[in-house]
Amino acid sequence: MHAHIIEKLQVATSNEVDRLGGLDAAIDACERMYSSLFSCGEPIRLADCDDRGEIERDIKISAFLKFTGKTEEHYGEYLLDAMDSWEDSFVLDENTLIVCACNYKGEGEGYAIYTTDMPEFKGKSNSFYQVNFF
Repeated sequence: MHAHIIEKLQVATSNEVDRLGGLDAAIDACERMYSSLFSCGEPIRLADCDDRGEIERDIKISAFLKFTGKTEEHYGEYLLDAMDSWEDSFVLDENTLIVCACNYKGEGEGYAIYTTDMPEFKGKSNSFYQVNFF
């Protein structure tokens, strides 16, 4: 009985990989989902946040790490020093829209700058198709 179920899953998986354009395309589609941020609520102006300084710092750290392609662990205690000159060119003003962000599973990822192309989290089962248009 289990062999029949496994065979059905293998056929379904193979069909989906083919539909997505092959194994490399399917892996790329999964990577897009894994690396995407989703909005978990309505965007608000930075000026309307009670803890604006902390939120602004967190957003700048995230943007710096994304820009450099490194992790917090790479910089360790020198992260803020490394950001000094870069931070001056990354300006957030009071009208900057921010949003609570989450990953494809709905797990919190802190705050992010809101963009109109940021998908709204609608459930884990929808995440794949929200960032992949086939």
